[in-house]
Amino acid sequence: GFLSAIGVSLAASLLGLSRTSSRSSILVSCEMKAVASAETPLAQRRVMPKPGTLLVTVAALACLAALAVVVTDSRSSRPTMLLDEPELYMNQYQGQVLSAGPPAPCTSLAGCGVSQPNYENPASAPNYNSAEGMTYMPSTSSGVSAEDQSPEIPAYFLDEEAKSEKRMKRLMHVLKKSRKMQDILDSKVKKLQDFVDEEKTSIKNQVLQINQKDSDKISSPSHEVVGPRGPPGPPGVNGLAAANGINGAPGPEGPRGRQGDTGPPGAPGARGAKGSSGQRGVTGVQGIKGIVGPGGHTGPEGPEDQSGTWGANKYFCPGAATKDMRLMDCNTGSCRLETRYNGVWGSVCDSGFSQKSADVLCKALGFPEGGKARRHGGGAGPIWLSRVNCVGNEGDIGDCPKTCGAPGCGHGNDVGLCCYGFVNTKKGHRKNTRIAMKTVHQLRSECYKPDACPAMAKGAKTVRFNQNCGNPPKGGWQSSMGIGEYARFSKGVCDDDKQMCVHKCGMEDNQLGSMDIPEGLAVKLYDGRAFTGSKITYYGPRRVDCLNWEGWQNRPSSIKIMKTKKRPRSAWTVRVFHGGGRAINTMPSSAALDYVGTGVTNFINFHSAGEIAKVVSGTPTYNYMVTFYGNVKVTTGGKYQFCTTSSDGSYLYVGSISHMVVNNGPGRHGVKQVCNYETLKSGNTYHIIVKMFKGGSGGSTIQAMWSGPDTQGNSMLLTSSDAVSAVPPPPRKSNWALRMFSASWNLQIIPDIDNTKYLGSKTGIKMVDFSNLGQLRNLVPSTPSSNYVWVFYGSLRIEQAG
Repeated sequence: GFLSAIGVSLAASLLGLSRTSSRSSILVSCEMKAVASAETPLAQRRVMPKPGTLLVTVAALACLAALAVVVTDSRSSRPTMLLDEPELYMNQYQGQVLSAGPPAPCTSLAGCGVSQPNYENPASAPNYNSAEGMTYMPSTSSGVSAEDQSPEIPAYFLDEEAKSEKRMKRLMHVLKKSRKMQDILDSKVKKLQDFVDEEKTSIKNQVLQINQKDSDKISSPSHEVVGPRGPPGPPGVNGLAAANGINGAPGPEGPRGRQGDTGPPGAPGARGAKGSSGQRGVTGVQGIKGIVGPGGHTGPEGPEDQSGTWGANKYFCPGAATKDMRLMDCNTGSCRLETRYNGVWGSVCDSGFSQKSADVLCKALGFPEGGKARRHGGGAGPIWLSRVNCVGNEGDIGDCPKTCGAPGCGHGNDVGLCCYGFVNTKKGHRKNTRIAMKTVHQLRSECYKPDACPAMAKGAKTVRFNQNCGNPPKGGWQSSMGIGEYARFSKGVCDDDKQMCVHKCGMEDNQLGSMDIPEGLAVKLYDGRAFTGSKITYYGPRRVDCLNWEGWQNRPSSIKIMKTKKRPRSAWTVRVFHGGGRAINTMPSSAALDYVGTGVTNFINFHSAGEIAKVVSGTPTYNYMVTFYGNVKVTTGGKYQFCTTSSDGSYLYVGSISHMVVNNGPGRHGVKQVCNYETLKSGNTYHIIVKMFKGGSGGSTIQAMWSGPDTQGNSMLLTSSDAVSAVPPPPRKSNWALRMFSASWNLQIIPDIDNTKYLGSKTGIKMVDFSNLGQLRNLVPSTPSSNYVWVFYGSLRIEQAG
């Protein structure tokens, strides 16, 4: 803009000078045509320069025109034939397409491609309405004189033209640099636009995914039931708002607005929480001593002089009393201290009685100055306490550390107190009263005697406890106990914390061997006193022949007997199979053994073949296999542990015969326990199968236990709620049929039976196992010594695929 202003002003001033010469008119037009040729290539490439570039270019044109005017001479007196008509010149150049390619440097008009017009011959005048590399200025009507048609361009004009070309190159360099900067700016704008487009696409895809999820939910299988066409639904809710675009560059800070009017005062805020207390200030200086107060009233007249008794160690010690403590038989030395327990007053032995205790108890009796202890004696009744050693804040002798009773102490050692001063109404009281005790053990520790429990009501249910194992147990103590919480038992006495009394139970600590629980009661055993330590719970109806057979190897030191809801009796189906006289060394299939029989038992808890024989008659003492079938109902789901204890191999299956949970060895071994975990769901009933076998001679043990949420973590015998469901029918006993044939020729191969002679038959054969002719003749007596054929007929049932 600066260059444009200079150029326009110079052009305007110098155009006035150009009117003095006709040569100046020609030079100005020629210079302008030269500039037009220089700009021709740019126009043909359709470059649209920026406004700043265009102003610079216009300014350059103006400057070049001014320079051309300066170098003109004034030889002609006809200067106005061209500049008098500027509109014609400007209109002639508007809208014309400039020729392509930059002009070559020229030293003359002919070199610049301009033909010298012949103004004398009108026919040879050029066509000013066409452009052939250069558009000529149209002639004026007055013509040009011959002397104005200079055949040569002056040298100084060419010098100025060269300078103009240099300036033009610099201008072109500036234009090229501005175009490069414009390209960089366009590239950044494109990147920004691409980023915005990507964000828009990402947001659109997120909205599509959300809509697709909602559509999938709507079109899920639970919604695929086609019902009758319903009425049009209400308009849908608005879609999710699109995410905000990226923040643009901050704009310039706007002018600061005027300050607003002051608003009305706000409502008072809620009262804040009370602050913490500050630090204590420094102690102030001591004030001045006050004046002496007025004299007090005259006191009452004192008692008469008793010179015979009052004096040092000669006055009577004062007596006093509270609800549970009193001073009796006072003299000049002391008063005997007595206390009450179980409603009976008794004395206190002076053994271990501290002087501090005397001071504390005198204050508790209402003597704020305390007192001292002396031996007094002379009491009667029980001596309740000894070794009393009060701490300092007790309100009664029953709250001080002490020993109940006084072994080796007689009434000659009864302690006495001599308290100082006058008694007041502020007295102590006992905290450790009988009613404050929570257990029988606490009663004893605070020197109270527990009451005897009342007799049980007629017909009340009781649990029978026995010292020894067995059914029935032999020898040892026996006891029947009802509902209660027996925190400890010793020397035939059981503490019942539920009724805060004691039973003569006959039980001894850590000696229980067996018990019989009726229906409606449950027994929880603890191996520690006061219901501590390991525990196990049994629910009636239940007979426990020996605790160590149940997997709980401890002996109880405390017992709780409580009511419980009626539970279905546990029941397991028991099936026994016999090996037929052959030894069994690994777990067999029942299909390969002889079926003995079926029975029902409450629990899988056997410790001899004789116990199993009580359930299934005919069970042999060895070489047999037992299968138990039951169903376990789970109330609380979770992780459960299943265990089998057996003297030979045993398996435990949960759910089906194909899901083994416990594998206690397939072969023979000593008594051992193997456990494994299984996760069960609440409310489900699981079919349980337990298998065991006994090979050779020796003890026979099989026990199935479990623990988990339904047993409260206790290891208990596995309970089956149903012994019938999912139990296969009992197998048929092995039964083969035999037919005997004879041949009249020497047999070398198995013959066609149709060509032989039928001799006889036999059924009810358990197994095909013959080693000599005599065994066959026992079945068919007419069997010959040779050339005979036997045929056995039977059906084989497969229990496990394989």
